[in-house]
Amino acid sequence: MDVTDGDLDGIANSGVRPRTWDLPTEPVQQEIVQALAANVSVERLTSWLTELSTTFKTRYYQTASGEHAAQWIFDRCLEVAARAAEEAVRVSVRQFNHTWPQPSIIARVEALEPTVVEGEELPAVILSAHLDSVNQWNPWFGPSPGADDDGSGSASMFEAYRVLVESGFVPHRAVEFHWYAAEEGGLLGSQKVVAQYASAGTPVYGVFHVDMTGHTPPNKPPVVGLLTDSVDAGLVELLKRLVEEYSDIEWRETKCG
Repeated sequence: MDVTDGDLDGIANSGVRPRTWDLPTEPVQQEIVQALAANVSVERLTSWLTELSTTFKTRYYQTASGEHAAQWIFDRCLEVAARAAEEAVRVSVRQFNHTWPQPSIIARVEALEPTVVEGEELPAVILSAHLDSVNQWNPWFGPSPGADDDGSGSASMFEAYRVLVESGFVPHRAVEFHWYAAEEGGLLGSQKVVAQYASAGTPVYGVFHVDMTGHTPPNKPPVVGLLTDSVDAGLVELLKRLVEEYSDIEWRETKCG
């Protein structure tokens, strides 16, 4: 289903291109990343995903169950924020409300001061997934646990968020974690967020979006699939270097279509 409502049409037709910033060409934060990665818990990630995908019959964005699932993620984010390891770790969690019942969820880990340099706000890094699911044959009433699509991506983002906050990590630039509503309705939630950020002039350094991170087909090796269409080529090249540096799983190029 695709019921997009043209939020980004005005932005696309304005002729104004999104601002870009210089990107690193090679990984340089090995000590920090390896220390954080050591705190990732597969058991916690699996437990979080299991609860998300079994508690709610569906996370379809138009249903009360889908709304409750978003509230569940919001509450879990608040719990992590309350456990921030250091006073310097400043975390905010909010619901981005839409015209349908299910909100998007945004958790923000604030940067080191100053956040404004030479009169300009430092751009944030965004990591995202979509929180909704859909039963294509019966969206409103059919079961749709969505454990892989995209419960797995949502769980991956939550575990990254938990590790950063509980470790006391304070980023150089703000890091936001987005769980988008209504992706299965036609990228609706993310469009609303992007349109609002563009309208407000909110600077964004880059976005890393994950979808379906939890399943490897039988008799096939696991791979990290990196999309090459409708993305920034420089960010994709950086991701390749990061996968090579920090993972023993190979990357492969793929397309969304």
